[in-house]
Amino acid sequence: MQTEDQPIFVVFGGSFNPIHEGHVALVRGLATLPRVQQVLVVPARLSPFKTHVTPLPESLRLHMVQVALAGIPRVAVLDLELRRPAPSYTHQTLLELRTLYPHAHLQLALGWDAFREFAGWKNALDIMHLADLLVVARAGTAALPPGDLSAWCALLPVALQTGWTLATPSHLRHPTGCVLQGHDFDLPPLAASELLINRSLIGVPTAAQPMLSAYWAKTDGNL
Repeated sequence: MQTEDQPIFVVFGGSFNPIHEGHVALVRGLATLPRVQQVLVVPARLSPFKTHVTPLPESLRLHMVQVALAGIPRVAVLDLELRRPAPSYTHQTLLELRTLYPHAHLQLALGWDAFREFAGWKNALDIMHLADLLVVARAGTAALPPGDLSAWCALLPVALQTGWTLATPSHLRHPTGCVLQGHDFDLPPLAASELLINRSLIGVPTAAQPMLSAYWAKTDGNL
């Protein structure tokens, strides 16, 4: 249970394959939420849901994230998952973060598509006891139905599908102390998978473009 004097640390993970302006806009938005002291951005070594995708090199993705987010207040980029064997499990990351930041109250930021699959995540129930779930969506997509309690709860692990109460239309609380929130943000309609397939720099943060362009030029030269 969060106390009033606890700082909030938001955890935002992903493949960032590659990072794009939608990621940057979301990080900026998360950093401005009330009482958020830090946004911890955690690039994954390999998502267990994307084992069919060949990611860009880990060092390249990490460096692009670092330069793209440089200068944004209250944001830190962590390489926890890149230093562990693949695949990257959120439960393990949250356990590490609880050790690193024992004074902080953790919130896990999930995109709407990820949240719809959340019940199938490894140790999903334990994740909800380690961090609040903060479900984020693009404004105007109607992905977060205000007050639709049943729609939210049906996507949770079975043990937590009942007993929730509405603190606000998009803020739910459970007697066990678990919290589920929803926020929408003004985000550009970008998808990393499309940028990668098309080898497009449109939407890639300006500071990261030379790195990605140089990598593509090098790999083309080695074909």
